[in-house]
Amino acid sequence: MADPLEPGDPERLGEYWLAGRLGAGSQGVVYEGYGEDGTRVAIKVFHAPDGAAADLERMAREVEAAQRVSSFCTAKILSVQMTGPRPYIVSEYVEGRSLGRVVKEGRRFTGDDLHRLAIGIATALTAIHEAGVIHRDLKPDNVLLGPDGPRVIDFGIARTLEMSLTPLGNPAGTPVYMAPEVYQGKRAGAAADVFAWGAILYFAATGEHAFRADSLPAVMHRVLTTQPDLEPLPEKLRPLVKAALDKDPLARPTARSLLSALVGGPSADTGGLMAAGTAQAEQLAQTGPQDPALGQIAEQIYQSLSAEDRELVPELFLRLVLATEDGDIASRRLPADELFDRPQMEQTAALQRIVAAFGPVLTHTEDGQIALSRPALLRAWPRLRDWIDQDRQGLVGHGHIRQAARTWNTHGRRRTDVLTGTRLQDALLWAAHHQRPALNRLERAFLDASTQAQTRAARLRQIATVTLAVLLVLALASTGVAVQARQSAVSAQKETARAQRDTARQRDVAVARLVASEAENLRSSQPGLAKQLSIIAYRTDPASGTAALFSSLELPGVFNAGVPAWDISLNADATRLAVSTGSDVALWDTGKGRSLARLSAGGSRGVALSPDGRLVAAAVTDAGPGRTPVRLWDVSNPSAPRELTVPANQPAKVASLAFSPDGRMLALGLGNGRVRLWEIPATGAPRTLRTLTGHKGAVDSVAFAPSGKLLASAGLDGTVRLWDPLDPERTSALAKVAGGEPNARLSQEKILRRVSFSPDGKTLAGPGDSKDIVFRLWDVQNPGKPRRLAAAKKEGAAFNCPGELLSTAFSPDGKTLATVCNRDTLLWNLPSPTQPRLVNRLAGMGDSAGRTGPALFASRGHRLLHATYGGVYLWYVENTLRLSSVATYGTVPSGFQVTTRFSGGPRRLLVIQGANFGLLVDLTGEGGMRRLAELPGSGQVGAQGADFSPDGRILAVSEMAGKGGDARPVVRLRDTGRPGAPVVGTVTGLSNGVEDVSFSPDGRILAVADNNDFLPARTGPASVRLFDVSTPAAPRQLTSMRGEVYDVTFAPKGNLLVATTADTLLSWNTADPSRPVQHPTLRLTPDAGDSGFATSAFRPDGGLLAVSDSRDTTRLWRVQGDRIVGEPVLMRTVGSGKGLAFSPDGRTLAWTAGSAASPSFTGETSPHIELWDVSNPDAPVHRASFAYDSRESEDLSYSSQGPTPLLVSTSDTVDVWNTDPEFMTRILCHSVGDVITPAQWAKYVPGLPYDPPCGR
Repeated sequence: MADPLEPGDPERLGEYWLAGRLGAGSQGVVYEGYGEDGTRVAIKVFHAPDGAAADLERMAREVEAAQRVSSFCTAKILSVQMTGPRPYIVSEYVEGRSLGRVVKEGRRFTGDDLHRLAIGIATALTAIHEAGVIHRDLKPDNVLLGPDGPRVIDFGIARTLEMSLTPLGNPAGTPVYMAPEVYQGKRAGAAADVFAWGAILYFAATGEHAFRADSLPAVMHRVLTTQPDLEPLPEKLRPLVKAALDKDPLARPTARSLLSALVGGPSADTGGLMAAGTAQAEQLAQTGPQDPALGQIAEQIYQSLSAEDRELVPELFLRLVLATEDGDIASRRLPADELFDRPQMEQTAALQRIVAAFGPVLTHTEDGQIALSRPALLRAWPRLRDWIDQDRQGLVGHGHIRQAARTWNTHGRRRTDVLTGTRLQDALLWAAHHQRPALNRLERAFLDASTQAQTRAARLRQIATVTLAVLLVLALASTGVAVQARQSAVSAQKETARAQRDTARQRDVAVARLVASEAENLRSSQPGLAKQLSIIAYRTDPASGTAALFSSLELPGVFNAGVPAWDISLNADATRLAVSTGSDVALWDTGKGRSLARLSAGGSRGVALSPDGRLVAAAVTDAGPGRTPVRLWDVSNPSAPRELTVPANQPAKVASLAFSPDGRMLALGLGNGRVRLWEIPATGAPRTLRTLTGHKGAVDSVAFAPSGKLLASAGLDGTVRLWDPLDPERTSALAKVAGGEPNARLSQEKILRRVSFSPDGKTLAGPGDSKDIVFRLWDVQNPGKPRRLAAAKKEGAAFNCPGELLSTAFSPDGKTLATVCNRDTLLWNLPSPTQPRLVNRLAGMGDSAGRTGPALFASRGHRLLHATYGGVYLWYVENTLRLSSVATYGTVPSGFQVTTRFSGGPRRLLVIQGANFGLLVDLTGEGGMRRLAELPGSGQVGAQGADFSPDGRILAVSEMAGKGGDARPVVRLRDTGRPGAPVVGTVTGLSNGVEDVSFSPDGRILAVADNNDFLPARTGPASVRLFDVSTPAAPRQLTSMRGEVYDVTFAPKGNLLVATTADTLLSWNTADPSRPVQHPTLRLTPDAGDSGFATSAFRPDGGLLAVSDSRDTTRLWRVQGDRIVGEPVLMRTVGSGKGLAFSPDGRTLAWTAGSAASPSFTGETSPHIELWDVSNPDAPVHRASFAYDSRESEDLSYSSQGPTPLLVSTSDTVDVWNTDPEFMTRILCHSVGDVITPAQWAKYVPGLPYDPPCGR
């Protein structure tokens, strides 16, 4: 049976219902599913958001690759859905477990079975390669042992031989099965699949990965330099596996030659070889548990029950169904008290037995509810399918009664909550004619109370109610229960204050959860409404709604102006927005977030809106033969736009266009290298003024200075030119401010705005004139002699412009410049025109194919709009450091970054320590990250260590002293109060390296984890060393304690020091640091030595210790004095990371999870951050999770200063998150668009008065 679904997994995808997870990886999740008729399938759901083109292309490639291969060795494709938020592929379900799973469960392949396995995989590879496909991710988990032999699945990163192959710049595959040439930056060809074949056979025979190691660099080293011991393999297979694992891809045999050697046939007869291979592979012995379908499991349980209990099974499962008026169904959570609330104890006992028996397909929530752990059971089990289909409308009627009864009960059984009139009559008719599910006691009491209330009202009005009484008798008699007299509802005055508070609390929790669920459902279709619902959920019940806030922060505001958005333009006061969608132009009111007009443009590309918002100009691709490719509209009255006549006989392609500041002129950048100026009169048709010449290629960008007296243009010839647009005699440029080689890499299909003027008109931003420059700034106060001011240089992977510069835009105050580079938007602070400073990066706003458009600031600079292939994104950027509560900083040009630390003391200092270099930065102010010093790198993967003294004055940071083989690890002590943070002392005498460092609470002692597996020459045993650094200029060693530790941490108070090994927690009392007293060792994992890593963190008051390990477990220990006491409280997550931190108030514990940090690097989970409320350490509560884009998170730190941002260190960036929910609500309200309407409120927020969270 597949693993259960996880929170956030959908119940359904199209017509298919999901039963569980078969596997997950970086590309997506594979589910077991069932069709409406119960057909069992496998569904691969991709991570691609909203159909980004390159992702869709990759998915289509998988479909094509799988379909090109014969179905006897893979899974047949049944259905493909590439549109919508969750693209997926439905394929035939292969009954059988993966090779990886059966080996992990203990099976070892020997003799004939191993030989047949080798034949089966070689046969599949031969068919794959003969079809012109390279798999590129062959591994045990992608080999299914089906009833007819092995099948190779998952072509998610496959390439056909006609496609270009990916070099190391973007390696694909599973590290321990990747061929040496892939790590060397060469192309992965068919020989890479053969290499994986050899490694898989070794794994099948031994149960061990041939190149297993504890870290990715170590895996790379083993793959490139070592040969596994092949003695465990049979003699017949040994030479074939050895040849397959050859480091030289040219020396490896082909899959066909392997198959020929295995079956003994001629290699030239491919068809005969595959037929023989298939016949022999089918004989592979099947062992282990079977894989029955979900319906079979349920039916077996059903048949095991007594005849009496079987009669009550529909009572359970039909209450787990939510039926809608339109005939659709979904699963629902069933409160246990609803199910067991029976008039007869025998029925309650029987239902309890039934629930226990169906345990394999049910789950129990923390709040006492029962749910289907596998929603597909609704269609997979024929018996249940029939029960549902026989009376779907009956289920709808019962649902109305059930919900109304629970509301009545939750609100204190008030008379105002009973059913009346037609609703009551419909309910009684349902009860009289439907037997399943039977009414429980609460539902009967509710109908009784409704009837009595109706009767009382009727008596007052002297209206007879004979019909209602008869219907009630029929309804209750059908269940065998006599109608009993009911007393009047207990008056509200007798209700205790506690009961009222409990009822209100239950109502608020229920509403908050419902609203949060609705927000999640609307995230893709209506992000603005989803944000508001998240805020409502939080304000109704903070505990239930916090997670929704975090989810909504990932959503930018979106104008629903059409997809894609090729170009955008604002009027002078930013009250109107024109959007080119590629087919038409949409005009929007930005203040109200509503559409004003749609202008049919015939293939629109560039767009320009006049400063007064009166005119819209659009460059079009489908103007018609001989027509000018520009359309112009007067939208003074948006409800009746009027198209204007434009100058005729100007067929040159228009690549860019811009209005002058006074709106009297329109500049057109043409595809033939010219700039054409049109006069735009107040009335009448525009006319051509003149044509400016000089560019040698298409003019991709034009921009007017704010004064209107200067025009700038950029062309694909690599030049930027300045023009006088007001001189009727001059058609040549005033100056060429940049010159370079023609830029053939910039697509003319993209809309470019690469030149822009500062608001005062003194500065021009434009593209750089070399490959090392992102952009340049020029002083253009003297247009005839522009002067270079600054060049923004590329500073490594996190700071660079990935691709080419597409647009530039100044904020209205001139203090910020936004530059768009393919998928990224960079924000630069400009304290002066000569000092641009990168402060933020918005990653991934375009699609992976680079289809993204310009970015523009709105009038006051608080909003940044960006045209992308997915629509128009809206970002709140009043504070560039905390953009949408997230700021991203680049740190290291390459290698792994593993350590970040915030300082204590009056300043908010941050050290970022990487293998290649480190940074000391100041985040005290609001202006972004200010660099204080650039530090040497640690020089070793996994060797970083850094910490501040408690007062923040001294920074201890590791590095390698010396060069080459003479390099030795040291810890530098730096004075953070002096410019450049100079070294004031050095800790020496280390034998291995530095894994971690930690200062004692008084700052006098420094603990160093002297342990590093990657140091070429270790000169002594691994240990924890204590140094006296009370005089930083003269540190001295006090003692050392043996241990292979990876993490050392002093408690914030007292003398407790803890250190973690791979699977244990060590601790000492360091009252006498020369003679520490060791406490008993605490075990972290049951499997000694197999944990991989562990990380520790103390609560700021020192009373609680958290330890997270690579077995997806975090433990909480109480601390008393200088000792760890009691048993730990365990918290579990999916995937593990090395980051762990308490918030300054100690109420929240954060840790990274889901990073690729497993010891063998053979699996992947989605990286995210977990936030837990640990204010009650005995009962920690999960509050929120939020994802981040990273290959591997290494560290977490909370700042004790300012608004407590949470800092996450990743492979090449540092992300800062503000986790204050009130801050998040303010941020979200800035980009919601339309305020939630009363009708939407009534639909999504039941039971609460209308109160929009972001104003009316």
